[in-house]
Amino acid sequence: MRRFDELGLEVQITEMDVQIQNGTGTESERLQAQAEIYGEMLRVCQVEPNCNTLVMWGFTDAHSWIPSFTGNDDAPLIFDESYRPKPAYYELLEVLSR
Repeated sequence: MRRFDELGLEVQITEMDVQIQNGTGTESERLQAQAEIYGEMLRVCQVEPNCNTLVMWGFTDAHSWIPSFTGNDDAPLIFDESYRPKPAYYELLEVLSR
C-alpha cells in the first residue's frame, strides 16, 4: 500500500470476500480468522491516505458467488445465509468505532 502511495497511486479494495472453507481449525476458529482479516484490511485502509475505498463482493452468504463458481459451500461474507451477522461484521463495527 505504501509503495503505491510513493508512486502517487490511489488504492481501491473492491469485491472483497474472505473464504473460510479451506482454512484450518473449527468453523468458529475459521470465522474468527475471517473477522481478523476483514478488520485488518479496514484498519490498513483507514490509516493509509491513498486507500480510499473498501467494498465487499456482497453482504450475505445467501447470495455469494463462490459456491456456484467453486462447487464448494463457503461463508465468505459478513452475514450468514439467514442474514445473521457473523464475527466479521462485529469486527468491522469495532474498527469503525475507534
